[in-house]
Amino acid sequence: IAESLYERSNESLLRRQFSDAESGFRSFLQKYPDHSLAGSAQYWLGETYYAQNDYRQAAQAFLKGYQDFPKSRRAPDSLLKLGISLGKLGQAQQACAAFDAVNSEFPKAVEARKRAQSEASRAGCS
Repeated sequence: IAESLYERSNESLLRRQFSDAESGFRSFLQKYPDHSLAGSAQYWLGETYYAQNDYRQAAQAFLKGYQDFPKSRRAPDSLLKLGISLGKLGQAQQACAAFDAVNSEFPKAVEARKRAQSEASRAGCS
C-alpha cells in the first residue's frame, strides 16, 4: 500500500499535477514516517514546491528531508536543493553553507557534490 501511494504521488509530480503530488507525499509521510521511501517522499515533496516556484516551502521541505532522513539516499540531494532554494530566496550566505555541507557531509555522493560545486560557483560562493 505504501509503495503504491508513493508511486501515484510520483506520477502526479511527473504529470505536473502538483496539488495531487503534494497531498500524496504528505499523506505518505504521515502514514509511513519510518518507511524506507520516507526520505525520498520528503525530497519529492520539496520538489513539488520548487517546481511551483514556492522556494520558501521548498527550502523547509528539503531541510526537513536532510535533517529527518540523514541516511536516505536523497539526503545529499535534499541538501543541494536546500542550497538552491535558499539562493532563489536571496539568502546567498546560507545557500553557500549548504553547498559546502554537501561536500563535507556526503563525500561519496559524487553527482550531488558536482552539482553543489557548480551551483556554488554560479552563486559566487568563495
